[in-house]
Amino acid sequence: MVRIRDDVVANVPDVHAASAAAVRRFSLPERIEGPLSEPRRKRQIKEVVPVFARPIAVSSRVVASPAAALAVSVRDSENEDLRGINLLRLSNSTNLAQLEKELKATPGGRLRASSCRG
Repeated sequence: MVRIRDDVVANVPDVHAASAAAVRRFSLPERIEGPLSEPRRKRQIKEVVPVFARPIAVSSRVVASPAAALAVSVRDSENEDLRGINLLRLSNSTNLAQLEKELKATPGGRLRASSCRG
């Protein structure tokens, strides 16, 4: 699980107003994109799922873009206390301890990670 702060997605455009092609090009600030890019390049992060987003807000095009999924988790949350919570679906080869360490070291502490198996 990863929780992000609102400011992480402040510059991500409105997901619902964008085309599918535009959504795939969404990006996060470099200080956040950096720690996520290497595991994504290695195909360790299979999917980012906004856990408490309203079901209508989560579509296949949202889940296809990590930036869009994170934005939806903040902007379309069911509840203020649940904003920004995301599930990272990882490959079996992912070193959970290493990924958690890298995410926790993100500048500004904008990503908070915790892991669970199963």
